[in-house]
Amino acid sequence: MRAIGLMQYGDKSVLQEIEMKTPLLGDNDVLIEVYAAGINPMDCGLQKD
Repeated sequence: MRAIGLMQYGDKSVLQEIEMKTPLLGDNDVLIEVYAAGINPMDCGLQKD
């Protein structure tokens, strides 16, 4: 599964697309497929040094 990860603080250039293993699910877990996601300006402001 693909994810966007960040390994340090900084601007959008520190965001990296990474491949992650699909998590193992327990009896009371669900896995939801996300078609689209977004961030707002406050998220971007908190990420900067």
